[in-house]
Amino acid sequence: MKVGGLFWFAALTAFLGWVMLATQPNERLARACAPVEWAGNVTLSATAILDPSGEAATKHFFDQTDYACQYTLWRLFYGQAWEREHEKKRQETGGGP
Repeated sequence: MKVGGLFWFAALTAFLGWVMLATQPNERLARACAPVEWAGNVTLSATAILDPSGEAATKHFFDQTDYACQYTLWRLFYGQAWEREHEKKRQETGGGP
């Protein structure tokens, strides 16, 4: 295995370990999407220097992208359990949707 491949494997393993060490599900989601936030910070800084008029749009884009990342992961890992629990409570109370 090449040194570059070993480096990226170790980096990915460390990142996944860091994500999984979080004790709360919402913290795991935030950590899993942290690269979006990191890229947003770097891009926002560059935008502030190069084209300050685009700073608000850039921040909005990365805020939306971070939300989309966390929502997608939530649906993937927790969505079905939430729907089952929600349906169970609805049936217990005899309520509608």
